[in-house]
Amino acid sequence: RIEIAENENRKDFTFSERLEWAEKIEEIEKEKARKRKKVALTQNTDPENFPEREKGDSRDKVAQKAGFGSGRNYSKAKFIGKNADEELIKELDEEQISIHGAYQKLKKEKEQLEKKKEMLEQRAERIGEMYEKEKREKEELERKEPEVIERVEEVEVVPEDVQKEIDELRERA
Repeated sequence: RIEIAENENRKDFTFSERLEWAEKIEEIEKEKARKRKKVALTQNTDPENFPEREKGDSRDKVAQKAGFGSGRNYSKAKFIGKNADEELIKELDEEQISIHGAYQKLKKEKEQLEKKKEMLEQRAERIGEMYEKEKREKEELERKEPEVIERVEEVEVVPEDVQKEIDELRERA
């Protein structure tokens, strides 16, 4: 904390630095919570009833200590940290975009990707159904093929000029 305070006095932290710091604080807060819970279980006491327990959600504590303001804003920052590309992080570091703006941008991109994924899955399903239908038709044709060949072999193929002669003879007769 002293190191952070000293560095913060020299210059403001960038988004990336604050997020990294917040993640370290979060680890510490989670460990404290585990210890409190362990003590409560060994003493058969509800952890909510500890008088020395700090009040508030650990997410809010982390957000306050790291300079994100609220736990909700910190949650958005974590989402951004996990999903954003380097360009968007750079925009945040240079304060060209707010955390909320970056979050909304990422959320919109994610929704568009989800829709595109859903459309592609539906298309793949239709293609799969078409493939299965054509496969069944092919199998049906292959099954019927011997019957068709037999029928074709039964039909006598007569050259056209010979057929004319046969027809003429039938007419005369």
